[in-house]
Amino acid sequence: MKQMQRVLALLIAPALFLALAGCGGTSTGGDDAPDYRGQTLTVLYPSGPYADAARSIASEFEAGTAAKLKVVDVSRDELYDAIASDTLGQYGAVLMPASWDGAFAERMADLGGYLAEVDEDSDMVLDRFIPRVLENCGTWEGRVHGIPAAASPWMLAFRSDLLPGGPDSAWEALAKQAAYSGSVLGGAEDLAGLFKCMLWSLGGELADVDWQIAVDSPEARQALELLVSMNWSAQNRGEATRAFLDGSSALCLAWPDPTIARDGDDPFLSQAAGNWAIASLPQGGVLLDAWDIAIPAASEQQDLAWEWIQLYAKYENQVRFYEEYGILSPRAAFWERDGVWGGGLEPTRAALDTANPGWRVAASVEADALLDRELNLFLSGTQDLDATLSHLDAGLREALAANPIPRGVLNQNR
Repeated sequence: MKQMQRVLALLIAPALFLALAGCGGTSTGGDDAPDYRGQTLTVLYPSGPYADAARSIASEFEAGTAAKLKVVDVSRDELYDAIASDTLGQYGAVLMPASWDGAFAERMADLGGYLAEVDEDSDMVLDRFIPRVLENCGTWEGRVHGIPAAASPWMLAFRSDLLPGGPDSAWEALAKQAAYSGSVLGGAEDLAGLFKCMLWSLGGELADVDWQIAVDSPEARQALELLVSMNWSAQNRGEATRAFLDGSSALCLAWPDPTIARDGDDPFLSQAAGNWAIASLPQGGVLLDAWDIAIPAASEQQDLAWEWIQLYAKYENQVRFYEEYGILSPRAAFWERDGVWGGGLEPTRAALDTANPGWRVAASVEADALLDRELNLFLSGTQDLDATLSHLDAGLREALAANPIPRGVLNQNR
């Protein structure tokens, strides 16, 4: 893992970035190119590495289109509110979690027409993406409304010097290992994800294939009891990540946070430099954290926004975003590169073939908020196990009642 995040820099010629505007779909100013002069494209991103990555290629976009780019970044909660609002049309493109696809697919433009016009060498050819990711990110009921831009399965980052044998492969043993090592496993907002990973791997589910709630089960009870036995801290994900990098934690579940990949091998930012690695979660429980970039149907700049999407999702830029920001690409070719394959990320790539995205229907947002709230109350000792399961059962039923499942949509991601 030593210098895993730096090796790609030597493989990419600086001239490549100067040429991005002239290859792979972005307008180059030819006789037939659209005239975007005087326009400003405003794009909406979550704050952090994704927004930083967008700003880093603003000059390429502006050189290729003659338009200006404005990146608006907000918190995840604010992002949801903005996409749900009546003013969504002010943005030319938005980056959103795949778990919101079912809630917002109808608010996004159908990209089928643009995709039908790309040539076979274009980075926008969909079969260049990892099939499992493409199936669960940017598509909804057979319609493509977004292009996958990032994909991370939930994994464990661990200190290879402190845990030379790696994390244990069974939940009970891992819980003991975490408690013994004084580890911070993640942040308070990660509880819903961790619980789902545990529940699935133990054979349980939130609801059956027909959306009948099934969370009050022996498997869910076991998962909650395991959570109690872990040394969990009510930090946010950024604080949990920092605890891992500053040497006070031997295990960290905040792997979807690109900060670990970006800073983990920087000796000025990480006490774990050269001494960390990635492992799968126990017993096959893997949650997919993926993001797709889409164009609001109400936008009046859809063609210009498509130029932006082509640039942001371009393969060379995906490589660049990994090197500079720790963002993992959903493109299959990315994982075959020297320095990625063979650099310690093989378990992560393997997990992308099976990772479970969880619910992607409109009720998913309310369901995750419910899980986070009730699990934090349970772990704080505010309510007991029986009350927690009762509240989860009732709350999930209410979420589905308030957000009816479209006819014919089965629960493939329990």
